[in-house]
Amino acid sequence: MLRTTRSRVPIAFLIMFVGVSAACGCNSPTAVPTPAPTPPGPRVETFAFTLPARSPYGVVVGPVRAGTGPLDVTLNFSGDFIILACVGTSTRCMPMGGRPGSASFNIPADFPAGPIQASVYFNPNFAQPRGAATGTVRLAYNAQ
Repeated sequence: MLRTTRSRVPIAFLIMFVGVSAACGCNSPTAVPTPAPTPPGPRVETFAFTLPARSPYGVVVGPVRAGTGPLDVTLNFSGDFIILACVGTSTRCMPMGGRPGSASFNIPADFPAGPIQASVYFNPNFAQPRGAATGTVRLAYNAQ
C-alpha cells in the first residue's frame, strides 16, 4: 500500500519534488545561484623596452589577448631617436611612430581578436643619436 500524507499526497512525491527536508522535517541546503560571468572589460598594460645603440634588431613587447573593440597604442621614449612600433599579430602588423605618439586600431577590422604585440625598432632610414633608447609601449584594449 502507498503511504500518503493527510492531504493524500504520496510521500514519494514529496521526497522527489519538495526534497527530503519536507518529509523528514530537517533543513536541506539552499542552492545559491551562480552569478553570471562578468564580461572582460578594458585593460591597460605598459611594456618597457630598451634598444641597444645602433642595433639593427627590434624588441617585441606583449602579447596581450585583445578582444573586439578599440586598441589604443601609445609609443613613448625620450631623446631624438626615430623609433617605430609595428603593432599587430605575429604574422601581420601596422607601423606607427617615428616620434613619441599614439595610434588607434580596431579589432576585428584591423586585426583578429587574440594575441596582439608590438615590435619596436629604430627606423633604419634615419641616422640615430648615440646611446641606447629606452621607452614604453602602452596598450589599451578590451580583454578577450
